[in-house]
Amino acid sequence: MKHLTTWLGENVWMLAAVIGGILVSILTSEEQTFRMAVVRVCSGLFFATLFPGPVLDVLGRDPAIYGNAVAGLLAMTGYAIAKSLAGLTGRQLAEWVAIVIGRKK
Repeated sequence: MKHLTTWLGENVWMLAAVIGGILVSILTSEEQTFRMAVVRVCSGLFFATLFPGPVLDVLGRDPAIYGNAVAGLLAMTGYAIAKSLAGLTGRQLAEWVAIVIGRKK
């Protein structure tokens, strides 16, 4: 528990950016079911915690300066991707996966 409180104290601005990004996404999206909202928020949190480091490495930017902003943007991106995938049929989803893994151009 001590490690969690230390981490939260050190990353309060990153958490604010991520929560703000997800909140903006929720407020600007159409009506949705509770289940879909939970899935979208989890997707946003996943993107915001997993991808800022690699994105900043590719861009050659300092994580201390740009980390929070990129985490917030990735939270909104993950939320939007989940929103887009939710409206696809099974066949469209299979086609999308084939494109992502490189089997279809």
